[in-house]
Amino acid sequence: MKQTYNWQDIYLFLAVARHTGLAGAALDTKLSAATLSRRMTNLEHDLEQRLFERGARGYALTPAGTALFERAEKMEMAAYEIGHLHNQAPVKRRIKISAGSWTMQLLLNNIGKYWGEDDNWLPEFVANNARLDIARRQIDIGIRNAKPSEPWLATRRVGHTNYAAYRLAGTKANIGWVAVTGDNALTPTARYTIKHHSEAINFTISQPTLGLPMVLKGLAQMILPEFVGASYPELVRDGGFIDELKADVWLVMHQDERNHPPVRKAIDAVTKFLKEDYLEFNG
Repeated sequence: MKQTYNWQDIYLFLAVARHTGLAGAALDTKLSAATLSRRMTNLEHDLEQRLFERGARGYALTPAGTALFERAEKMEMAAYEIGHLHNQAPVKRRIKISAGSWTMQLLLNNIGKYWGEDDNWLPEFVANNARLDIARRQIDIGIRNAKPSEPWLATRRVGHTNYAAYRLAGTKANIGWVAVTGDNALTPTARYTIKHHSEAINFTISQPTLGLPMVLKGLAQMILPEFVGASYPELVRDGGFIDELKADVWLVMHQDERNHPPVRKAIDAVTKFLKEDYLEFNG
C-alpha cells in the first residue's frame, strides 16, 4: 500500500462522493467521466479498499468510502483555511441546496439577495418535495417544513409559512381547483386539497408550480404559500389561512459539515434571506 497520496485524487474522490456519481463530478472538476472512473479505480487499488458500490443509480459509498470521506473533508477544510488547494488556486465549494417547489422558485428568483460572485461558495439547486439524504451527502442544506429527529443533523428554525386558497380577482368563489394528485401528492397542501376538494378538482398537475399559470388565468383556484399568493396583486385570498397547514421552516444540515467555512456562509446567507425578506419569524 502506498504511504503518500496525491491530494488531487482525494479532491476528485470528494467530488464523486458528493455528487453520488460521475456526471455531476465531471461538471464540477472539468474532467471527463472516463477519467474520473479511472482515477477512482486507481485510488481504490492504491488504498486496497473498495470505496464505492457502483450501480445504476450511481456511486454509493461503502463503509471504507464513508470513513475516507470523513477524513478527506477534514483535509479539505484545513486546506481551505490555509487559503489554497491544488495549483495554489482558491476553491469555491459547491453547496447543494434542496427545497420544495415553491421555496426553490423563491431561491432561484432572488439569488442575488443571498449570493454574489465574490462568495466562497456556489449554489447548486435540487428541487425535490421528497427528503434527500444529508447523511449520505446527497445535499448540503435542506429546507424542510418539519424538524428532523436524526442526531447527526443540525437544524435552524427560520420562521413559518401560512397557506390559503387563492384565485384570480373577479372569478367566482366556487371555481374549480387545480391540484397535485396521485403518486406526486407528497406535500400536506396536496393531500389537504384531495381530502377536502376532490370532487371539484378540474386540473391535475405533477408538481405545485405548474398550477400557478392556471390560477393567474382565472381557470382554477389553488392552495398557495402566503409568500407566493401575496406576491401577485391580481390574486385574492379565498378565506383565511388554513391552520392545519401552517408549518415551521427549518434549515437542516449535517452536524459535522456545518462548520466548514463555505457551508457556514451559505447557511447564514440563506437564513438571513428567508427571515428578513419573506417568512414570518416569531423568534
